Amino acid sequence: CVAHNLCRCQPGFTGDDCSIAMNTCVASPSAGQLSAGGLKGRYFLDELLVQSRFERVDSRVNFDWGYGTPALPVNVTTFPSDHFSVSWSGYLRADRTGWHTIYISGDQIARLWLNRETYIRDTGSFSVSVYLVAQQFYEIFLDMIETTGPARVSLQWTPLKK
Repeated sequence: CVAHNLCRCQPGFTGDDCSIAMNTCVASPSAGQLSAGGLKGRYFLDELLVQSRFERVDSRVNFDWGYGTPALPVNVTTFPSDHFSVSWSGYLRADRTGWHTIYISGDQIARLWLNRETYIRDTGSFSVSVYLVAQQFYEIFLDMIETTGPARVSLQWTPLKK
């Protein structure tokens, strides 16, 4: 799961519930879906992850924007449908020790880091197997870069079956 309730222990976060906490976070979703609390998403007006436009917590990274734009917060009136990027960050916790598969699905460029190690840096849809220890938190980052055309991205993970 993604556990933002842990962020109080991490450097750089402030406040009682910290700046990205979801105090309704549940730390054990079924089948390892990235859904508990969500990932902090930073949305950029460019492909270089430089011009930050807004931030929000996305409960799931499972988007198909087509030729449109991401849903905008009330205080944001415009956002491009092409040439933008999103950077998600948070924590993943395995329910059991063993090999897990992380799945990335998209039509543009996606990059994945787990505990600061790059696992995927490519385009299209792909997966990677990683060994995770039960109840340990792993820092996760996912960048998505939209150039032109329809935009979609999905991130899921599941333990390998024995």
